[in-house]
Amino acid sequence: MFEASHTLVLRWLHDGLIDGLRVDHPDGLRDPTAYLTQLSSAMNGKYLVVEKILEGDEQLPPFWATHGTTGYDALGVFDRVFVQADAETELRDLDTDASTGPLTWTDLIHGTKRMVADGILGSEVARLVRDYRAESGADDPTGDAELTDAMAELLTCFPVYRSYLP
Repeated sequence: MFEASHTLVLRWLHDGLIDGLRVDHPDGLRDPTAYLTQLSSAMNGKYLVVEKILEGDEQLPPFWATHGTTGYDALGVFDRVFVQADAETELRDLDTDASTGPLTWTDLIHGTKRMVADGILGSEVARLVRDYRAESGADDPTGDAELTDAMAELLTCFPVYRSYLP
């Protein structure tokens, strides 16, 4: 499957039509480490970066065969150039007026992470619940709603977006 789906882009790379590749969020892959290793090998060491959201002091997994990220982490710093420091009060007031009231940074991050866990990554949470039930031998799906809620909350409180454990 890898060769069939990468034939054209690898040809462009080897023909010198492109200088490198960007893999957009390898998050959804079952084994991003193996995929990136195979892709890097097929690219013969040419430039390979990933779109990966890094949180806080999080580092890109050192076992990923990439040259780094596309730089979302740096973008946050660059964005500050376009916001006047003395506009903080006005922006905070605007945010408070547009929401239900003032939020702490911690509450804002928790709320948005939980929204993602319940929304666009809901199928991933459901898969983790199914995997947990299969591995624990639990045949009765009666408590799935509570288990799904607990799993989503646990993931929401996780300190990084994804762990990428080897």
